Amino acid sequence: MTEPAREPSGGDHYSPEETRSALAWIARHMQRENQSVFLIEHLQPSWLATRGQRLAQLAMDSVAIGALTGLIFFISWFMSERLDPPMPEPWIPFWLWIVTTAFWSLVVAVIDDARLPGISSRPGQTTTRAVVTRVARAAVMVGVWAALWFLLRALFGDGYAAFAGCGVDGLPCAGGVSRRLPIGRPLVSAGYLAVIYGVKIRGEATVKPVEALGWSWAAAVRGLLFGALAGIAVWLIYATVRWSDYALVMLARNLLLYPPLGAAGGFVIGGLSVRVVREKSVANQGIRLSLRNALFAAALFALVLGSVVGPVLKVALPARPDQAGSGILLGVVLFGIVAALVGFAWFGGREVIMHASLRAVLSLTRQTPRNLVAFLDHCVELDFLRKVGGGYVFIHRYLLEYFADLDASSPATG
Repeated sequence: MTEPAREPSGGDHYSPEETRSALAWIARHMQRENQSVFLIEHLQPSWLATRGQRLAQLAMDSVAIGALTGLIFFISWFMSERLDPPMPEPWIPFWLWIVTTAFWSLVVAVIDDARLPGISSRPGQTTTRAVVTRVARAAVMVGVWAALWFLLRALFGDGYAAFAGCGVDGLPCAGGVSRRLPIGRPLVSAGYLAVIYGVKIRGEATVKPVEALGWSWAAAVRGLLFGALAGIAVWLIYATVRWSDYALVMLARNLLLYPPLGAAGGFVIGGLSVRVVREKSVANQGIRLSLRNALFAAALFALVLGSVVGPVLKVALPARPDQAGSGILLGVVLFGIVAALVGFAWFGGREVIMHASLRAVLSLTRQTPRNLVAFLDHCVELDFLRKVGGGYVFIHRYLLEYFADLDASSPATG
């Protein structure tokens, strides 16, 4: 093999050793997975060579998911404190939300990766067993969050108020509030959001691109009913956490808030369905479509839930004519952002993040080139591969077997 004269797009150069090593890696995994066509979007974390690489991918993935979760929690908490503050509370800085949720996401990811009996889904499970497994996993997630809560209590304790400053309205923090663990109370009230958000988003072991979205009105109605019940359950948790702080009228206003929003969220989540595009025409089309559908879902979530939250806030917020209009507008905007972020993660964004973290590890460990599309196109020019739609095939089965048998000792950079 001679070194190619053409310079691939992006200024990448591939030596014969690098080309051989990367093709050998691709051939071995195609052979192991019994694949005749190599699709970039079908790369999986299980293809990583070592446990250390898997943990590195989990760390990158978890930090991104945790940061997104932290952003959602921060906006939700900020909105709650602005619209309906029960009493002055310490300001929780944005960085602390991010660090907390990123650490939580990483610990849960490591537990998921361990595939512990009783909390991990396995092929062939009965429906009852699958439900029990999901409940057990949710309990583990809550337990991790609770352990983290106690860690924060040990780290910050009563001195947190003096460290971070006090409530959003600038009033001094009451001594009783700081003695009752001010940082813990908002985190506990956010814990149920961790369960609702994390059960779906966290824990996926494979990349499943969201290539197309469908809609079912029957499923949307079922989702609406389930979402309303979930909203009532969330309100019960919230009421339990806040009972000593809130007057009965405040809890009643929140009861007007959660079920309608839960119903709207359930309507969209239930109605949307994920489909597979059989014919691919562009390299890595599955991930490209996942990103597009994630943005579409984000806009749909923001539109539906934002249109519901306005009338709900008008009824639920205290009657303050001087601030009612601005409060409702703030609530619609902030809740629309939260809904958009959740919709983005649920319908494609999660897959994009996982694929990006996997590609980063493969590139950093020199198993595949950074610009994989350019490399594969380069191999087409060398007549090793042939492009079929959005995928690549070796020009002959014997060539695939030849590369699969090579010792991949050379790095694949570029």
